[in-house]
Amino acid sequence: MDFSFIADEEQRALAIAEYEKSKSELESTWKKQIDAKIAEATTGLKSKNDELLAEKKKLQEKFKGIKDPEEALEALRLVTENEDVRLIREGRLDEVIEKRVSTLRSDYEAKVGELSSTLEQERTGRAKYEEMFKSKMIEDTLRDAALAAKIRPEALPDVVMRGMRVFSLSEDNATVEARDGRGKLLKNADEKILTPTLWIDGLKSTAPHFWPESESARFDSGGGDLDDLERAMNAAADRGDTKEYRRLRSKLSKGRGK
Repeated sequence: MDFSFIADEEQRALAIAEYEKSKSELESTWKKQIDAKIAEATTGLKSKNDELLAEKKKLQEKFKGIKDPEEALEALRLVTENEDVRLIREGRLDEVIEKRVSTLRSDYEAKVGELSSTLEQERTGRAKYEEMFKSKMIEDTLRDAALAAKIRPEALPDVVMRGMRVFSLSEDNATVEARDGRGKLLKNADEKILTPTLWIDGLKSTAPHFWPESESARFDSGGGDLDDLERAMNAAADRGDTKEYRRLRSKLSKGRGK
């Protein structure tokens, strides 16, 4: 079983040891039970064989001087109609033992099948909770980074939703990272490995409306940022914020000397 979803090595080792111990104890218990049942069945059949041989000898002696034909016929009927008795009389004791053991084996296989089904359900449940754990880790990391960047509280769900499409959890479940289709870590324009903090910082130019108006105004102020102003203006138009759109259009016009 794969316990890699447990990040803490010590906890993972304890979980693996406990699982292996439980599995070993269960298998050992079942083996002892089956061996005991086989031994019980075999011992009983051998004893039965001895009894039947003794009974046969008694019947043979009794038939030498039959006084009650009906009693003799009843004894003969019991001997001839019993399938196990018939096989034993024919010297086929191994077949009787195999039949009894086969029943035990079927019970054992049924228990194994039940255990396998339980383990499969456990694996399915574990995969579900592992996926939930990964999503929660990514969401929490994005939310913390957004709050640190002073994004408006009402914009948090949108930021997190966007970030979930960009970031994933690393193989060791320790960090949140962004990779391209070839599995390589994504980088920003400055060739720095993209982190949630850097990614959110990049939203200042493409989605300044995620910040309070005083903050977004600070982002688009200063010379040389006309493209950022235009993107912010278009974003305001897309969300229907006419007041912000007019403010940014005025700032853009002043920046271009109009």
